[in-house]
Order: sequence, then C-alpha cells, then structure tokens
Amino acid sequence: MKKNILYAILLLSISINAQTITQTKEVKQSLDNGTIENQFNFLIKKSGSFKEFKVIKKTWVFKMKGNVLDSIKVFNTKVFAQQKEISEQLNTINELNIEVSEVTKKLENVNLDKDSMQLFGTNMDKKAYNSLLWSIIGGLVLVAGIFIFKYNNSNQITSTANTKLADLEEEFTQHRASAIEREQKVRRQLQDELNKNKKD
Repeated sequence: MKKNILYAILLLSISINAQTITQTKEVKQSLDNGTIENQFNFLIKKSGSFKEFKVIKKTWVFKMKGNVLDSIKVFNTKVFAQQKEISEQLNTINELNIEVSEVTKKLENVNLDKDSMQLFGTNMDKKAYNSLLWSIIGGLVLVAGIFIFKYNNSNQITSTANTKLADLEEEFTQHRASAIEREQKVRRQLQDELNKNKKD
C-alpha cells in the first residue's frame, strides 16, 4: 500500500515537472528569442485560422520581417568576415607557397653545389669530376711508368755501353802496350843490326 502511494506521488511529481518544462518552453518560444524556425513555428501556432488560411497579426509579420532581415544581416556579416578570413588565408597560403618555392630553389642550388665541383670556373658533376681527376691521375701514373721504364732501359743500355767501353779501353790499353813492346823490340833489333853493321 505504502509502495503504491509512493509510486503515485512519484508519478505526480514527474508529470508536474513535465508540464512545467512544456510551459517554460512555450514561454521561451516567442518572436523575441529563439531561432528563425522556432519563431515561424510560434507564429504559425499562435495565428488564427480562417478556412484554409492563417490569420497573422500585422505587428507579428513586421516583427518577423525585422527578425529575418536582422538574421540575414548577421549571416551576411558572418559570410563577409569568413570571406575576408578566407582571402587572408589564401594570401598567407600564396606567400607560404612563394617561400616554399624559394626554399626549394635554394635547396636545389645547395644540392647542386654539394653534388658538383668547380673546375676552371664551371660547375661539374662530382661523378664526372672524379672520373676526370682519376683519369688524369691514371694518365700521369702511366706516363711516369713509361718514363721510369725508359729511364731504366736507357740506364741499362748506358751501363752496358760503359762496361763495353771499359772493356774496349782495357783492350786498347793492352793492345797499345803490346804494340809499344813490339815497337821497342823492333827498335832494339834494328839497333842491334845497326851495331853489327858498324862493327863489320
């Protein structure tokens, strides 16, 4: 029994609260506040009816017109502000794109400088520069090798020639010594013959 009474009291308080909320909503719905849609709903709801027509007070129509115009003005102001903001953002984006383009060009130049070397006042690709440099070094090593080979070859020829010359000089010295000795022998023999002839 007590539970039923409690349930009844609870249901009664809920229904009173629901009515209060509905009345509050109705009080809040007017031509002075709420959205345009709510104001139109209020206007339609509170207007009188004549056959299939709705009878609306002139003051309400003018009030509604003013509200709609004010809403349009606010909307236009917001649209103008947003267009201005979009325009500013587009300008900022364009400036940023220009800066990005300049930074990209600088980066390309830095990469080009990094990947190239200066040779006789002109930029040259690092790979081509390295190839040219190693070709020059290889050519110089080859020329140096040829010169060393020629030097060793000519040095060997000179050494052989010097040895042969020394041998020839020694032979010549021996030949001259033997020639002098023969000449002296012949002179002695001649002198001996002359001496013999004198005695005879």
